[in-house]
Amino acid sequence: MYRIVDPADAADYLRAWCATALRSRIPAYETLVRRIRKHFDAIVAAVQLGLSNSRLEGINAKIRLIQRRSFGHANLDNLTAMIYLCLGGITITLPTARRDG
Repeated sequence: MYRIVDPADAADYLRAWCATALRSRIPAYETLVRRIRKHFDAIVAAVQLGLSNSRLEGINAKIRLIQRRSFGHANLDNLTAMIYLCLGGITITLPTARRDG
């Protein structure tokens, strides 16, 4: 819906999709339609405003990778420091790195 629908048409598109899903009589789709209808206004607003949590999900995946690579940290401060080091945008130049100048 984010890519193929004009944001102004999001509500109509979602209503049409829900109607089609209900006609299928698939129980999982019926459950999904109930959830969509419960949050309909928020979903349409997110599409119209271009909101997405993809960046946050990417950061969460990187944090999980940091945890897995380290086989767990001795304490929370060590994990926090590693997260800041890996995701904080800091570039550390090693003392052995060649400096042009």
